[in-house]
Amino acid sequence: MAYAMAMKLTVRSKLFAAILFANFALAAVLVLASNFAFQERFERYAINNELKRLEPWRQMLELEYRSHGWSRMDELRSRNFERRRLPFVLRDNFNQVLIGPRIAADDMLWVPFEIDGEQVGTLGIPDRSRALADFDRQFQREIQQQGWWIAIAAIIISAIVAMAMARQLTKPLSLISSALHRLARGDYQPRLKLKRSDELGELSQDVDLLAQALADHQQARKQWVADIAHELRTPLSVLQADIEAIEDGIRPLDDAALARLKDQQQRLTTLVHDLAELARSDAGGLTYHWQTLDIHEHLAEFLQTHWPATHLVGNSSFAAVDDQRLNQLWHNLLSNSKHYSDQPMQLQVTVTNMGQYVQITWSDSAPGVPDASLSKLFDRLYRVDESRNRYTGGSGLGLAIVDEIVKAHQGEIQAEHSPLGGLSLIITLPRERQ
Repeated sequence: MAYAMAMKLTVRSKLFAAILFANFALAAVLVLASNFAFQERFERYAINNELKRLEPWRQMLELEYRSHGWSRMDELRSRNFERRRLPFVLRDNFNQVLIGPRIAADDMLWVPFEIDGEQVGTLGIPDRSRALADFDRQFQREIQQQGWWIAIAAIIISAIVAMAMARQLTKPLSLISSALHRLARGDYQPRLKLKRSDELGELSQDVDLLAQALADHQQARKQWVADIAHELRTPLSVLQADIEAIEDGIRPLDDAALARLKDQQQRLTTLVHDLAELARSDAGGLTYHWQTLDIHEHLAEFLQTHWPATHLVGNSSFAAVDDQRLNQLWHNLLSNSKHYSDQPMQLQVTVTNMGQYVQITWSDSAPGVPDASLSKLFDRLYRVDESRNRYTGGSGLGLAIVDEIVKAHQGEIQAEHSPLGGLSLIITLPRERQ
């Protein structure tokens, strides 16, 4: 039961208890220390008063010692002190009683009796507790009681302050917790927007960023599903229309019809293959076998086979890459240029050694890409509608796959306007993997 109750304690309750306990401990220590110091100093004050009261006796004894030493103490005691009840006892340095009762009380307080810095005896006075008068004791008790009352008042005030502080400090936590619960339920719209400069403010900003990222991801996923359905629907619709036209006798089943059917089948195959590649990349299923290759030589062999008219610039530049994925990268770039460039296409590829990095600039000819579309070219299924469509172009996934391959190589890719009038894709690959 105790464990279950402890588990139910909120952060606010724990913070309140911690602040209250700290203040209680501090108040108790302060009261005990002040009472002890007061009692010590007050008793010392009372003893000093007692010694001051004995000052005439001490002066008389000092005068006697200066004149005759302690040799006449028997005569002096019999003449002056025996009939009086003295408030002290005097002993010499050999603990022989000179004045006062022969057997002193056990609770006497003994202080050195010094003359000119030399101890000539010991003076016994009543113990500190007896040196206090009833009025002094009552005053001491009242001061101590007031100290405890002040401590209790301080604890009550600290409890109120601790409760307010705990509420103020944990209020952002409650808001953050509520926001996280909404995120867990799939509600990504509310934002905290806490204007704080501490760690809780940073945490609330991270929660807002998380909510925005989840909302973007949800929207992208919906758009992704819709785009895939749309991309699959187009060739399927064309296939269905051609097959129905052939079945109804509207279109003959000749070589041209078979070519159209094969073209749509090829488009479906390419689209499904690209989707599978991206899905494997997202799931971390693409395998890479790293080796150090000459990027310039690798590109020269590829372009010589697939587009000999390419103007290749640069020299040997080595980097840690995967040979198979690098071929896929060049193939997708070339396919993108061939699909979206006017014929005859011009292609220029530049390989630049940049110390720790190798930069590949892939530039094709017109038509170009609008400025607003440059940052979106690597989005999946994105097309520039003005110059690229699903009939003359590819699946809309080629550059997305390129982006995934470059990221797997710990590199970066960006799009710019080409000096040839088309698109320049600038790829930066590290020479060594980190």
